[in-house]
Amino acid sequence: ILVQLSQIYESKLSDGRGAVEVEWTMLPKLHLFFLYVHSVAVDPWQSFLQSHEAITSLAERARARFIDVRRAELIACGITEEIRQLANELGAVADSQDNLDEISCGANLVWKDLRLAVMVVNPEDLIVTRDPKSQQVCVGKLRGSVSLIDCVLQSMAWGTVHIYAQRWCEMGVRKLAKKIYLCDTDILGRVFRTKLGVVEFPDSSDHMTGREHVLQALEGVALTNGNLDRLQCKQLVASLTQILDDASDFSGTFLDRLMDLLCSDAFMQRLGAMRLEMDDPEFVEILSTISLLYIENPRAEFLDQFLLHVGKSCMTEDQLLQMSVKHQVLYVRTLARFGEPVVSRFKSDILCILGPLADFKQRTDLDASDVAGLLFVATCVSNVLGVTFSWVNDIADRAFASSTLSASNKHDLVELIQSFAFPSAGNFKVLRMLTEKISSLLPGLRPKDLTSIARVHILAGHCLDNIQDSFIQRIKSPMIMSCLHFADAVTLLLSNIVLEVNDPELSDFLMIFLLHQRKSLNIRIIEAGTAAELLWCIAVLWKSRQQEHLPSLAEVQMVIVSHLSDLWERNRLRLESEGCVDAGSASVLTEVQGEMLRQYLVFLRQDDHPDVLVRIPGSLQTAVKDAGFKFDTRRADTLRLEMEEIAEVLKNDVKINVEENAVAEACDYKLGLKFVNESTTLEVYAKSDCIQSSGAKGLAQKPGALWQFRLKQIRQCGISVLAFGYEQWAGLKRAEGLDGGEQSMASVDWLMKLIHTGIWAQKYLHPSLQLDNQDEFRSVGSAGSAKLSDAVLLSPLSSANTFSDVDDDDIPPERRDSFLPATQPHRKWSVHMSKSHGRWYYANNKTGEKVWQPPEVVGWVVKDSSGEHPPYIRLMHYYFNPRTKQISYEPPDSDKGSRVQD
Repeated sequence: ILVQLSQIYESKLSDGRGAVEVEWTMLPKLHLFFLYVHSVAVDPWQSFLQSHEAITSLAERARARFIDVRRAELIACGITEEIRQLANELGAVADSQDNLDEISCGANLVWKDLRLAVMVVNPEDLIVTRDPKSQQVCVGKLRGSVSLIDCVLQSMAWGTVHIYAQRWCEMGVRKLAKKIYLCDTDILGRVFRTKLGVVEFPDSSDHMTGREHVLQALEGVALTNGNLDRLQCKQLVASLTQILDDASDFSGTFLDRLMDLLCSDAFMQRLGAMRLEMDDPEFVEILSTISLLYIENPRAEFLDQFLLHVGKSCMTEDQLLQMSVKHQVLYVRTLARFGEPVVSRFKSDILCILGPLADFKQRTDLDASDVAGLLFVATCVSNVLGVTFSWVNDIADRAFASSTLSASNKHDLVELIQSFAFPSAGNFKVLRMLTEKISSLLPGLRPKDLTSIARVHILAGHCLDNIQDSFIQRIKSPMIMSCLHFADAVTLLLSNIVLEVNDPELSDFLMIFLLHQRKSLNIRIIEAGTAAELLWCIAVLWKSRQQEHLPSLAEVQMVIVSHLSDLWERNRLRLESEGCVDAGSASVLTEVQGEMLRQYLVFLRQDDHPDVLVRIPGSLQTAVKDAGFKFDTRRADTLRLEMEEIAEVLKNDVKINVEENAVAEACDYKLGLKFVNESTTLEVYAKSDCIQSSGAKGLAQKPGALWQFRLKQIRQCGISVLAFGYEQWAGLKRAEGLDGGEQSMASVDWLMKLIHTGIWAQKYLHPSLQLDNQDEFRSVGSAGSAKLSDAVLLSPLSSANTFSDVDDDDIPPERRDSFLPATQPHRKWSVHMSKSHGRWYYANNKTGEKVWQPPEVVGWVVKDSSGEHPPYIRLMHYYFNPRTKQISYEPPDSDKGSRVQD
């Protein structure tokens, strides 16, 4: 047969028919046969080969093809390298695949000195059968090349371990669970346990120093025993308490390992058993400790495991009511920390405890922490279950009293911040008190705390001005950046724009983080609302010319767009404006997030991104457009009186006819008051469009980023925009009503000046936006034959230097540097990568001169860089301005540097 095969092979090669199939399908499997025969009959096989030269040639060719095919398969197997890394961490270093022979190359991992091989078994490598009695699916024998490799290795006295790919992938990111799985295997487990040794866990955590030692001990017990059953309740409680109470910051790596432990079956099974071994108050306390560890690094899989092992309800109604009030509050507070899934499952427990608290005013056994916890729970229950309580206003008054705030700890203050969205707490004085109180604690806050603070301020429409500097510094700290999650980074990036923090360096920090996250990103865990917010941030930063890292984020952008489109096509995405009462498992975009998505779609059309736009289903685009029209209509309803008054003045006194709710087709916006036969609209911002800040003279408000970006897009359609605020119009109307009638025509005069002259713009606009010639504004008569200027008039309270509606050519050169970031490309020098030399060089954009060393720039200092800041990898210098503290990898202009220095 072998002689015939060699002849067939030669003939296939000569005429070319079927050569590929023979070369890459038959030969690799034929090599396994040769190996098997060689292992069981060495001498006869060697004699046979010596007498048949053609078969010797066939065997050599088969060996070469087997190694080529198998190595390609091993490279394609995504979990092999992960198994190798985990095995190394367990002390068993596998041999390198580069130095293996054709025998052990067939396995995914090998230890030649132990004659031990690991085989990754994919679902297609198994023969699946059903038990004839129970009809359950049974995993049968191996098949295909994996079966042949396994047979050959065993015939050569190698031990083989099968790792089932499907089960491995089901464990997700839980490294500890995967290590336990490796230790559970028979042969491999003995090797690992020998390397680890026997872990002795101290009787008390007092014998251990630091949370790292405690976690290592817990991991060791789980690995060597496969469970935590040998630990007594007091040992586990003391260990978790010591981890929580350690004063040092949590590192990102430590948090990942900690959550691996908490999510493991070993821990959850022990937690379920502890419920039977502990009394109710003790179990509530351990749950509280676990909840505080959980919120350091929340994972959805933890909640799934928690609900599976703890059950629907921990206690009966009698058990709940027999506990002290403090333990009752601690219990419901703990459940609320776990979030919506746990609150929904334990609904009966929570309502059983909260119901009798109607006599709250008579409660004297609650301290400041209890009061803060009750308000936090009430807020959570209201958001998740839609249930409110009669005593919540009394709770809010007491929670936000100065005496309560002064006695509250870090966790209390963070939960009070999260409770601020509750209607009874909705005043800015309270929010300022909270943020001022928490400002001293900022150095010890974790990423989730910072995200909560930013999110509440976004929802409340209030700037972070009273804690802004310390807040930014905390975000930039290495610990925060190492523990940051994707959704947290998006929230902080959003706050940098919406709350007008406007720190370019912070944007760079967050953009670099998102860039690094794109490869390890599990897109399915990203909330639809988070995705919409990030897309809007990308659009705003792009239009604001802060584009340094945006091209590198194109991959993230495409992935997120595909994710949203997939959710929509699977009916897993809804818009709040659709009025869906129960969205089930679908994600719901709030009205504001829907508006952000609309502005992003407009950005894609206006800035010519067809490759992205084509990925978004037409039905989703239509739904977002319709939702946007509803958003415009509801917004206009809040300004109905003002718009009617303005329209009447324009018609009767200024002699300009306008139409309300005209649609700008190019950008899908309903306009405020569009001038008839003119490409001009008058836009008025509402209170809901504003963001408030605390100034020296009290609260001030200005139009927010969402409204300003809308104006930018309207203007890009070729429509001139005249814009001001509702409070300005209200002030004019109040002036007309003053006794004496001296300002009876205030509103008319003001509108006339606004339209016919540039006085208003010259007085209030940022200097870079002021017009050198007032004749730029042309008069508009009643016939409407003349056209208005294309200048966009913003509110005198607006932040024109951040959201400017002008192009570079419209800005006087001497004014540009006052509001453009220091990292803009409009400069004398720029930095480029030499492909031939693999080095960065500096090019003079005016003279064409090219140099390797950074040119000197007046007012800026050249410093050494780590070379690890994308996209400037291996660029070893950057520029630093000692006065403004700005940094720039691109050389700034000398003129700008000298002015900054002066």
